[in-house]
Amino acid sequence: MYEYDYPKEQKNMKIVFVIPSLGMGGAENSLCDLANRWSTNHEITVVTLNPGKDFFSLQDNVDRISVNIRRKKWWNIQAHLNTLFKIRAIIRDRKPHFVISFLVKANIFTILSSMGLPVPVIISERNMINRRDVDIRQKILRFIFYGFAEKICVLSDSMRSDLTSSLPHINPSKIHIVPNSIKLLSKTDTGQSIQSFLPHCNSLSSVVISLGRLVPQKQFDQLIAAFSLLHKVKPDTGLIIFGDGPERRNLEKQVADLDISTYVSLPGRTEHVAHFLQQSDVFVMTSAFEGMPGALVEAMQCGVPSVVYNAPGISDLMEGGENGIIVDMNDIEKLAQAIRKMLTDKEMAKNYADKAHNYILSFTPENIDDIWFNTVLVSAG
Repeated sequence: MYEYDYPKEQKNMKIVFVIPSLGMGGAENSLCDLANRWSTNHEITVVTLNPGKDFFSLQDNVDRISVNIRRKKWWNIQAHLNTLFKIRAIIRDRKPHFVISFLVKANIFTILSSMGLPVPVIISERNMINRRDVDIRQKILRFIFYGFAEKICVLSDSMRSDLTSSLPHINPSKIHIVPNSIKLLSKTDTGQSIQSFLPHCNSLSSVVISLGRLVPQKQFDQLIAAFSLLHKVKPDTGLIIFGDGPERRNLEKQVADLDISTYVSLPGRTEHVAHFLQQSDVFVMTSAFEGMPGALVEAMQCGVPSVVYNAPGISDLMEGGENGIIVDMNDIEKLAQAIRKMLTDKEMAKNYADKAHNYILSFTPENIDDIWFNTVLVSAG
């Protein structure tokens, strides 16, 4: 057993992060940002549970450890025990001042691995947990074990309300809102026009844009349906949805069935998000739920006016409609009307864009680190 010693000065702390993987995803991106930034003044270790290649990179001074145990079946008890013992061994060896885990699988493994060790465990939820698509096993494990964490971090007020209603036995003082920090967007001019993705449109006056994985959660089918209504009254408008995923074939069929293929493009992923956002006229988000949507944050940074669904995690960034137009969930007709209003009322659109841009600039790395170190870690230690 080692002695826990919280440093009086917030320098040279030992912090262990735990996450399932460093594959493509918002949680993975955020964790790497924190680890790389904090490694300047602290000793950082990042532990991943799953085998596989990293999508995000870590600084050379960040220690990277993979538990690398394959668990093909959830009932493989031996694999689970091996994972627990490995994480526990890492914690005992590193003697960290804090262990911070991201996402439910890592949260549960980290809590169990740390039991009996004198180190505060801080877990981070990255999305709403009270959802129909959440596995019942996750709900049970959260209910049983989350109370053992020293602190629970969420991204928004909606997420905090969702968590307290789902886990009413947990002391609300344990739960902290810690948003993601904004990143400096690469604004490299690729020389490519956004209208090049719609080569058969000769005279577009405006482009509607959206970004995200092509998965049911994003509800891009509703955006396409709303665009088909918009197109009837504003045929000089195009729609581009960047991203890829399992819903691509269904969405492409929907576009063809609505006979709007000339005006809608699904070009896949892009590394030049800011370049194309700055050429667009309106950003639209139709997700059923989000944690803190990175695509919307990027649109706000780029000064693109936004039309969004009144969904948890999305409406938080809109500040009650101050930073964009909020539409009731699943109201496709109202969504089409809101997009048209944003396209035609340039003064209103600029006002929304300016307010959103100024608001999102407060989410600087310095401000977010201040919440982590001077609110979360101090109270956990």
